Amino acid sequence: MCMAAFADNPSIDIPTEVFHSVIAGAFALVFLAAMVLLGVQLVRTWAPRHRDRAVAAFSRSSNLTVPDAAREPLARYLAIRARGSLTGGMIVLPLLLLALQPWSDPAPSIGLEGGIVAFAAITIAGIVGSLIGTLFANRTPTGASRAARMTGLTVADLLAPVERKLLALCAIGGVVLPGILLLAMAAPWVEPGFLISTGAPFVFLAGLLSGGLSLLLPRITNRLVASRAIPGDEHALALSDALAAQALRQFAYLIIAVSGMSALMSFISLGFAFPDSWMIAALLWGNLAYYATVAMLIVAFVVIATRMPARHVQRTLWPQFANDAQ
Repeated sequence: MCMAAFADNPSIDIPTEVFHSVIAGAFALVFLAAMVLLGVQLVRTWAPRHRDRAVAAFSRSSNLTVPDAAREPLARYLAIRARGSLTGGMIVLPLLLLALQPWSDPAPSIGLEGGIVAFAAITIAGIVGSLIGTLFANRTPTGASRAARMTGLTVADLLAPVERKLLALCAIGGVVLPGILLLAMAAPWVEPGFLISTGAPFVFLAGLLSGGLSLLLPRITNRLVASRAIPGDEHALALSDALAAQALRQFAYLIIAVSGMSALMSFISLGFAFPDSWMIAALLWGNLAYYATVAMLIVAFVVIATRMPARHVQRTLWPQFANDAQ
């Protein structure tokens, strides 16, 4: 009798306070684990064994051999840049936690613009920290000579074709699709306040800013290659070019991330601009656009991973120093 009654009513009541406490505790554990991981990685940048691993990882990713004379300067350069990137992440994580406030009831709704800000903040923090680390790494050590590159390089020399195509596609889409969303939200059947509540103006502004940054990549390239990271012969110059390409790639991926997210979120949000009589069409649009967005992200990730763009400098500028050519 009791078993039958239990089978007929298999419901379990969880108090709201307990549920929110569990969620807040889970966020706290994830945050603590992330901070500990960043701290451990930061400490490891001073350990010789992990510095050697960083050099080996760079050699594999760029497919460039590292001569003995350049090993220590390269290890120093990579360590200082990694410290900047990790420090940036440790600074921004607490700020994101304060913005998300997982302990509050109800939790604040971040919306479209909040999602872009949170995603961009993590990316920007790592990139800015890495670039600050790059500035310190470029400082000439005591007793070392400073070297400059005598001939300039272009964006095409440092970024692989697949990265440049994806960059152009995201930069254009990050302006066009949010612009279409703004025009659609201005339709007479859309409530005036709904335009602001969806964050469409912010998404459009994010697309404009990231698109504008893409126009500055040639100047950024000139600044990156003007001062060599590793002084020495041609082999050291090849490593310096690969390091400059790595820094430029961070800028490019920041643009791709922000403008691409602006474009994809605008594409999904177009369903909000449909008239009330098109409710079924709006629901279908939202679902199909979401799955199409996920599919495009997977395709982009697979294409970039299989093309190995980090080896573009070695393939086009320095084929004689390839790992697989030795």
